Order: sequence, then structure tokens, then C-alpha cells
Amino acid sequence: MAWNLGETKVFCPQSVDFFDDKGDNKEKSVKCLVINGKYLQPVSEYYLKQSAYLY
Repeated sequence: MAWNLGETKVFCPQSVDFFDDKGDNKEKSVKCLVINGKYLQPVSEYYLKQSAYLY
């Protein structure tokens, strides 16, 4: 699951569900990755074509 919060991007694995009302959300949030958007860049077409041959 991912959230776009302006410049901040949050990425969590599927196993993290903040809306199930179970457990502690602080404990769940440790499994998530928070990145400033200025450090992200689109994946190039070249990389996508090359990685297709690996599978």
C-alpha cells in the first residue's frame, strides 16, 4: 500500500493494514518506508526492457 502525501511518500507491505482496528498502529508503521519525493525517479524504459529478459 502506498500514500502520496505531497513531497512525502509512504510505502507499506500488504501485510500492514491500518484500518483493521487490530493492534498498535505505531507497531505497524515500523514496517513502512517513508521517502521524500525528491529522492524518487521514474524507472527508465531501458531498465524495464532489460529486466524483462531476466524472468
